[in-house]
Amino acid sequence: MLDDNKILTLANGERIPMSVMCRISFEVSDLNNASPATVSRCGIVYVSPTDLAWKPLITTWCKDRAADREQCSPDETKWILDLTQKYMEGPELFKMLALDYFYNNYECPEVVCTTSMLNLITSLVQKYVVEGKTIEKSTLEKIFVFSLTWSTSGLCEQEDREKYHKWLESRNAPLPNIPKQQISAEKETIYDYFLADGDNCTLEWAPWKPMDWAAPKKMVFSQLLIPTSDSTRAEYVIRKISEVPAVRNEQRGEPGKQNSLLIGSPGTAKTSTILMYATTFDLATDVFKRINFSSATLPGNF
Repeated sequence: MLDDNKILTLANGERIPMSVMCRISFEVSDLNNASPATVSRCGIVYVSPTDLAWKPLITTWCKDRAADREQCSPDETKWILDLTQKYMEGPELFKMLALDYFYNNYECPEVVCTTSMLNLITSLVQKYVVEGKTIEKSTLEKIFVFSLTWSTSGLCEQEDREKYHKWLESRNAPLPNIPKQQISAEKETIYDYFLADGDNCTLEWAPWKPMDWAAPKKMVFSQLLIPTSDSTRAEYVIRKISEVPAVRNEQRGEPGKQNSLLIGSPGTAKTSTILMYATTFDLATDVFKRINFSSATLPGNF
């Protein structure tokens, strides 16, 4: 509650006085828990999800790249909008995922999924932009499908991943050429492949393969970090996100989204994956700091 004396009273009873020049903005999903006193003392700005959803993120991203001349093809904007219509807007992708797919209790907003997809696309086409090379629509569609898959359904379990792969097949997506025997027996899907460099500015699907591991001279069993297919996939996505330019738009002062968040149940190798990724740092330029958080973590601890 915010009273007339400009004192913010928190739910735990703590009272925070504010200076005359202090202003506070709250961004909330709804006002279900707002008291009449809070509503009467705050200016309410309502933004409808239908007015500001995920689509403006894509159009703004296309306009920024065209203005900065950082496109991988003169037709990049048209291709991206066509692919957005084919895979997202036309089939109502997010509604389909919400109704037919199980996210293992991890809710991911549409805006976050779209931002992650654009970041992956940016990272994957960046080398062509830097080298001044042009790619074909077929290559860009593979990048779009790969980025869309990991950003919108990367949280799905194996059963839903198989369902998503079949849905991509129904949309005539450029998928890996997986033998039917491997699909039925080994349950291979698009999640088991990444885009490797091909000839003449092309990208080809290649299966994930863990890095070669050599046993250290002094082995401490509890500290062994052995790469797996899952850790290899996670490290790849983290690395690509970290390669996004630090500044997305200088005019708006918008920074690049280079952060990654690993989520999962206890014992799913989240910490081990991050530690393995940290071993690839260049010690001359990168510093790694490990901080453990828990339900008992308080600001005063740091």
